[in-house]
Amino acid sequence: MKTTSEADRPRSILSPFKDAANSLTLGGTASSALAIVAAVAGDIHLSMILALFAVTLDWIDGVVARRSHNRASGAGEVGPFLDCSTDFLSNSLAPATIVLSLNGIGAWQAIAFTVIVLCGVIRMSYHNAFGFTADGRVQGLPLAHNIPLLAVLTPLYPTIIGNEFGAVFALVTVALSILNVSSFYFPASRDDIVLHVMIAFLLLIGVNLLVALLG
Repeated sequence: MKTTSEADRPRSILSPFKDAANSLTLGGTASSALAIVAAVAGDIHLSMILALFAVTLDWIDGVVARRSHNRASGAGEVGPFLDCSTDFLSNSLAPATIVLSLNGIGAWQAIAFTVIVLCGVIRMSYHNAFGFTADGRVQGLPLAHNIPLLAVLTPLYPTIIGNEFGAVFALVTVALSILNVSSFYFPASRDDIVLHVMIAFLLLIGVNLLVALLG
């Protein structure tokens, strides 16, 4: 663990969060927490909408951080860890909780939940330690891709895929989690595609919201 003298620390633990990018990330953290609550309550579509909103803020906060000058004391040091924690909540713990909500609690459900959570923790730990390659790639599927891909699936529930949806969702989530910790290299996100990504995310939020309202 890093050692930092009192003189080199921010005056308050909250100081690094008085920052535009970190405030956006905290908004994503709150949305992720609410997504988990919605999953526990059995509202799958609301959980997915909240998780998608968290991922949307995650994409935006990176752009804001890179374009910000004179950031709050410690903001740049805290930001990456805050970002990873939010990614874990929205893209690992939230879908893992949805798996339990859809399928109940049993042996295979517990295994699936544990695999999803372990892969998320391993992915975040590895990425924090080694980051990007010199040409801007990362190893494995980025965690922030999980929820957008799952959000393509959730509008099928419950009208198109009914009783089998829980098992399908669990299998897809476990598969994505395994891809998160695989060793292939994946291109990192670029600022010039963020607008297109935001439009896609808003469309996914809209579709899931429409299904929730019609249901």
